[in-house]
Amino acid sequence: MNHDETEIVVQGRMAKWFRERGYDVPTQTTQLLATKNGKKVKNGQDVRIRNGTRIVVKIKDLPPASNTNITRLCTSCKKEFTTRYGAYLKKKESDRCDECSKKKIKGDGSHGYWVKKLIADNKTAACDISGEEDKRFLILHHLDSRSNGGRNNEENYVVLSANYHLAFHVWNGGTGIPCTMEQYVKFKDNEKRKIQADMLADDWMIVE
Repeated sequence: MNHDETEIVVQGRMAKWFRERGYDVPTQTTQLLATKNGKKVKNGQDVRIRNGTRIVVKIKDLPPASNTNITRLCTSCKKEFTTRYGAYLKKKESDRCDECSKKKIKGDGSHGYWVKKLIADNKTAACDISGEEDKRFLILHHLDSRSNGGRNNEENYVVLSANYHLAFHVWNGGTGIPCTMEQYVKFKDNEKRKIQADMLADDWMIVE
């Protein structure tokens, strides 16, 4: 089991929740001595979930209100830490342990620091794909997501326009989907080819 999964006890309505998400929830056939209204029946049976049944699920598939304890790997100190899923969703830096979250990191580790350094105070700041220079529309993008072990440091950042930043995440499957440097390079190559094709098309129209 990796840090994106956790083991839970399935009971009650939780069984329906996880079945709807494709999980196999084991059941057993139970011999009944009476129906719900108290009337005795002969050879009565019911299919139920055995008490204490446990299954492994992806953390992202837990109900939002779940208080299940989950184990994560801190992206700063690289140590395992345990937290409740509800608290994990609420934390701004959910993949950092409490000790690292309390640290005021200067330089490496502070996203706000790098926004200031690479965009606000950088005279040459521009989108890595379009060349957009208007700082109002520039965003810092993590090449490797924090959930993939990516750090808040210069080597793991690229400056993108807001439009290209959104376009990349849509192309990658959504804003909540972890991404990698390799995926960004592939996306950038695709977009560069589109830009080049548009330029060639414009040149052809001018010649005509």
